[in-house]
Amino acid sequence: SGSTVGGGFGNTSSDDYAFVGGGFENVASCNYSTVSGGYCNTASGQYSTVSGGARNTTSSCYSVILGGDNNKISGNCSMIFSKYISPSLS
Repeated sequence: SGSTVGGGFGNTSSDDYAFVGGGFENVASCNYSTVSGGYCNTASGQYSTVSGGARNTTSSCYSVILGGDNNKISGNCSMIFSKYISPSLS
């Protein structure tokens, strides 16, 4: 309940307060997850965010991908700034 898709095409928002702003075929599928836009991005961890880019996936809690292409996070409390920089905050 409370999930939102702001626009775009083929986007899915499917859990409590999940949000997809726009773009193409993006998925926000966990509580409070967010995909701002881009192409084929997935935020499937609680409180996770993908800001944009293409084919990025965060499947862990409290994690952020700011952009780039084909980035993946599976550890909690992690951040990827772009394709080649991925420090952990934990």
